[in-house]
Amino acid sequence: MKLIFGLLLFFSIISTNAYSQWSKLPGPAGGVFSDIERVGNEIWLSSISGLYISQNEGLTWHKSNLVDRYVHDVIAFNDTIVVLFATIDVNGNFDYKNKTISSFNGGSSWQAPFLFNQGNLTGDKIFKSSKCLFIEMIGGYRQSFDGGLTWSTMSLYLSRLLSDSNMALGIDYSGNPDKYYFSEKGEHECF
Repeated sequence: MKLIFGLLLFFSIISTNAYSQWSKLPGPAGGVFSDIERVGNEIWLSSISGLYISQNEGLTWHKSNLVDRYVHDVIAFNDTIVVLFATIDVNGNFDYKNKTISSFNGGSSWQAPFLFNQGNLTGDKIFKSSKCLFIEMIGGYRQSFDGGLTWSTMSLYLSRLLSDSNMALGIDYSGNPDKYYFSEKGEHECF
């Protein structure tokens, strides 16, 4: 009886896991990919060699001419799209300077890139609360109140930032005890 029960359990586990396998899709081959974002009806894929876009749910991909270098992250909300990317020097090497480029009309036109002159990235993600964008750099976080057109150093020191599209939690591990700062919809949406 125990043998029959064990076999039934074994085959039920095998049969439920049989359908949870990954399958290869046609897509950009090779490279290092850092982010995937739905932008309207398209899927945007950030990579070390640029930005790839699919207009048919990932069946085919084309390389975008928007940014022809290491794209760290893309964030899209409403009609706003912000792309975080690294610049390259005259020899084609990464020079560890980073820029953001923003569109406020779903990608139809783009604003001039913003260059981060102070500090390098320590993370490669853009975080968003309901009205602010945040990015992690050496020396602390930067925040943008205008969709990534300009960035300023935060006056509040944070060791870590967690965020979803509506709120942000800032954590300062440098004191004893740790300090927590919460930002949500209302007058304190940004730190």
